[in-house]
Amino acid sequence: ADVTPNMTSDALSYVECVTESGAPLATAELGTIPEKDFLFQEFKAPLKKLTVMNKHSVEILSDAPQLVSAIKGWLSEDVNILTDQELINGIGTGDHLKGVITSAVVLDATAVGTKRVAKANLYDVIRVAMTKIAVDGKGKFMANYVLLNPTDADALDLTKDTNGQYVLPPFRSVDGNMIKGAKVIENTGIPAGKFLVGDFRKLHIGTKGGV
Repeated sequence: ADVTPNMTSDALSYVECVTESGAPLATAELGTIPEKDFLFQEFKAPLKKLTVMNKHSVEILSDAPQLVSAIKGWLSEDVNILTDQELINGIGTGDHLKGVITSAVVLDATAVGTKRVAKANLYDVIRVAMTKIAVDGKGKFMANYVLLNPTDADALDLTKDTNGQYVLPPFRSVDGNMIKGAKVIENTGIPAGKFLVGDFRKLHIGTKGGV
């Protein structure tokens, strides 16, 4: 993800290509060069605040600097966890960010189409989701992260065949950290039984201020 620090206003303006027409073609000498057009639209994402505070006495400030430092660390950690949850699951209304899941397309049986995989498991479903991203994105999008709830990541790691041997598909790294080139990230913000696959190089985050 691209993190853009130090926003200078209370909204982040950005431009997206909403439609495109035309395409490159193999062209004969002196032939007409094909034209490709893009339709751009400007959007504004309002700044959202994620905050917390703590009150303590003057005595603690002066007599227990290590405790104060620890409290600051705990508060910072809490804010970072909330930020992570908002970036994943934020509903996009009111004071909430618009999270990735709010924008993500649901992979269902219709989206998979005629593909049939014998004895399909979670590995296979994730692999198909990665294929859909590559195909629908026409090669411009390639999944680089797979977000899983630790419960489901645990289930993948402990999958065994009928002989009690651990199952390791040919498209998963030996250490289990990669599936077809995409890094597996365990995150409790992903509901158990669901997963999130995407090309997170396309995710842009603006920030203002600090923790």
